[in-house]
Amino acid sequence: QGTIGGITNRRIGGWLQSTVAAAAYASKTVWLDVWVTVKTYNSAWYNGGDTSAANSYEPACSVDSTALYNTAKFRSGNVNANRFSGDQYRVLFADNGPGALTSLNIATAGGWTLTEKAAGFKLTNTSVGEIEMNWAIESPVLTCTDHAKHNVPANTLGVVRYMPAASGDYTYRNQNGSAVSYGVWNPQGSTVFQPVSRLVNGAFYVKGSANAPASFFTNFPSTITVEKP
Repeated sequence: QGTIGGITNRRIGGWLQSTVAAAAYASKTVWLDVWVTVKTYNSAWYNGGDTSAANSYEPACSVDSTALYNTAKFRSGNVNANRFSGDQYRVLFADNGPGALTSLNIATAGGWTLTEKAAGFKLTNTSVGEIEMNWAIESPVLTCTDHAKHNVPANTLGVVRYMPAASGDYTYRNQNGSAVSYGVWNPQGSTVFQPVSRLVNGAFYVKGSANAPASFFTNFPSTITVEKP
């Protein structure tokens, strides 16, 4: 953040377009690396002329370290070729399932209300919680809400996000040096999802970060498997 076009503290954002030949992405993986170059002018700011003061040097640019799970899309071509609205899935909890459940089948629901979306689904039981799947993004996110786990521990909400278990494809690194690795989803088969972040004081914090230690996830399913029945 800085002054861009006369506007102070403006965020740099918007679509970054890139042309990829169809032969390069058909049945393949496409990697996009984004680099930002910042050029500064004039001299650095000094605190009262004291160059040794702790806050004498201000950052010219900062990168948001929060995992925002923003969307990567092909404007043409079908990146979701194997994902279809209305597909039926079964959700299996390894342990600590909401309401002591071990599984949920969206075809039968079993006391849960199903809401189908263009790129996902949501199962709701007002007395227990919610299970929501969103695959309208590069790496699908599964959100598990368990009302019984609100404020356990204090100031946390009973909402945890899950992403496909580590496969060597993606890694998010926290500011404290810890990291969370995650992988890809097989929409026509079975995929194990692992917890990656928890809702704390209105914001999602990544597992292992200072605001979301591993202890925040012990009362939630250690893994959740999403499979095509």
